[in-house]
Amino acid sequence: MGGLTSKLTDRLKGNRAYGFGVSADDVAQLEVTDDLVADILTCLDSDDFAAIQMALLFAETLLGANRLDEKQVGALLRRVQNLVGSKHARVHGPALKLLSMCRVHVPNYREMMLAALEDDDPMARRQALVVYPTYCHPKEVQPLERFEHDEHKVETSMGGPLLYDLRNLALEKIEEVLGKQFKKTEETQPYRVERSFIGGAGSHTTTGKKTGSSVCSVEQTRTLIPLAAVAAKG
Repeated sequence: MGGLTSKLTDRLKGNRAYGFGVSADDVAQLEVTDDLVADILTCLDSDDFAAIQMALLFAETLLGANRLDEKQVGALLRRVQNLVGSKHARVHGPALKLLSMCRVHVPNYREMMLAALEDDDPMARRQALVVYPTYCHPKEVQPLERFEHDEHKVETSMGGPLLYDLRNLALEKIEEVLGKQFKKTEETQPYRVERSFIGGAGSHTTTGKKTGSSVCSVEQTRTLIPLAAVAAKG
């Protein structure tokens, strides 16, 4: 790691809990100084994706351990709120997680989280769903109706069935805020996946390597309860 990221990682030399990578355990050993906080803020203000990611790890660790004073928390949150709209979509989710940790200091917390339910990045939508009970009104489920048609899917195992992850999580949150559980059924649909490979039988590319593709069928599973119907029952 180099560049801006090294402003943070260089502080960990000799303090690594594991043989590779950077962990929260490493960050937790650091002494919190004005210089350290300034470097975190500098990285959060930058356009360097790796530096922002590293700074978010440092910030989450220190916030979670209550090691920052009120002034430092305020300066940090101002930067983190800006990241929710960053062009680097992959930092939206971690930024939302930090805001949820310090929500008492975020006046527009509810508005930001409701907007995040419609974020283009699925991990941002997931984070907004995870903390939904922290900003919804009592028995409010209407904002979750949109997830009935959310197309984000995850593999349950490599090459295994796909799940409509956010649809199912939204249903869990509806049950949680309404304080009731609904009877569920599951539907399995065929899902065609085209996989490319190098070598073996297939057509030759201009580089002389053989390429080809195979089509396999993967189960696609979803929990069937229309969210609009659930909202009406609530």
